[in-house]
Amino acid sequence: MYFHNDEPNPRTRDTITPLNYVTTYNAYKKLVPDYEKIYPAELKGEDQKMAQEDVQHFFEDYVDVGMDNLKQFSKELLDYLEKGYSAEVVVKGFASPLTKSDYNVNLSLRRISSFVNYLKEYQKGEFLPYLKGNASNGAKLTILKEPNGEYKSHDGVSDDYYDVRNSIYSPFAAIERRIEVVSVKLIPKEKKEIPYNDNFKRIVVEIGEVQGDSIIKKLYLKNTSEETWDVERLGADCSCTKLAYNDSEIKPGEYLEISFAIDLGSRLGSNKNILMLKKSNQPTYQQIELRYNVVRH
Repeated sequence: MYFHNDEPNPRTRDTITPLNYVTTYNAYKKLVPDYEKIYPAELKGEDQKMAQEDVQHFFEDYVDVGMDNLKQFSKELLDYLEKGYSAEVVVKGFASPLTKSDYNVNLSLRRISSFVNYLKEYQKGEFLPYLKGNASNGAKLTILKEPNGEYKSHDGVSDDYYDVRNSIYSPFAAIERRIEVVSVKLIPKEKKEIPYNDNFKRIVVEIGEVQGDSIIKKLYLKNTSEETWDVERLGADCSCTKLAYNDSEIKPGEYLEISFAIDLGSRLGSNKNILMLKKSNQPTYQQIELRYNVVRH
């Protein structure tokens, strides 16, 4: 998502803005004639024509495509939230090197703020319950801000305040004035963070009251060690239990996802099943006891 120089809220050190990104995008688009006039102005003939085409290319293939991508991103993100996934969205902000880095950090934060405002106003507030953490399905949306300022702007971008052609209206400078959604972490609704270390022998997972013919759930075990490991074996104490798991290496801080389906048959009352896990960095099995209460209506 791209911005005109020092927008939004120019000549301030604010870190937030009341504007949303659509407002800044529309204002930016109105400046296209200025860019097409000022950037090619010092050139002649074919060079001038190519400079005008460079401006058109920037607005069509970067600014407009960015707006289209934002609309698609918002639609898909809302779909995941409505399905019960929580999401952590990392947004980086950048600025051209016209002013000092501390000013550009605040400017980048204002630009990220316009993105957050866009989400707040999207479809009359569809994202608000997730941003506030009070959605009925328990899903949450967290925006993590990384304002880089101009620390990572291209070395060839002009920082001459008086050379507006190259420092403001050049596509090379304009492409630096942006924010990017760099990552989205989706957290499943039923995720249960069960931290453990390499020394545990047995843990208990309380499933609670269940009814019907079977239990179908997922269990997420977090690798809280400092080593990467994978699963050598995973079994159960009963043939009534079917298991599956993600077979990729589990790095520190990541999760082993175990899917289990238990055929309840004619069971009633308190029950338990035991899963046995053998990790590549452990010499012995570790046990996960699943406890549940079967009721019939």
